[in-house]
Amino acid sequence: MIEVNFTGGSMRALREQMAHFLDALYVPPTEVMTERDPEPAPKAKPQPKPVAEVAPEPKVAAPATNADGPTYDEVRAAVLGVAGVFSKDDAIALLNQFGAKKNASEIDPTRWAEVIAAAKARIEGT
Repeated sequence: MIEVNFTGGSMRALREQMAHFLDALYVPPTEVMTERDPEPAPKAKPQPKPVAEVAPEPKVAAPATNADGPTYDEVRAAVLGVAGVFSKDDAIALLNQFGAKKNASEIDPTRWAEVIAAAKARIEGT
């Protein structure tokens, strides 16, 4: 709701104020805005990128398996288990204990059993 107030000492003063107000509001018909919102422009569907432009995801090669012990996937699962139960920072701390910065593939395969044992101990709280 719009409310407009005019005050004046005479009817003539009020009439002049209203005329001035209405003149200021006048908009030529070609510039009149409608009350309803304009229809949005149709969105263009995203086009798939050509295969040549899509960069392949970098992959960390898993080290060779330790013939006498656990596999890389078991070590990775143990570290991810710590991250899932606690936090990513706890999992990185576990990796750091074994000389790795951010990835289980950085750990010497001869120490994988130790990593799994440390992860289990951390999760079980022992």
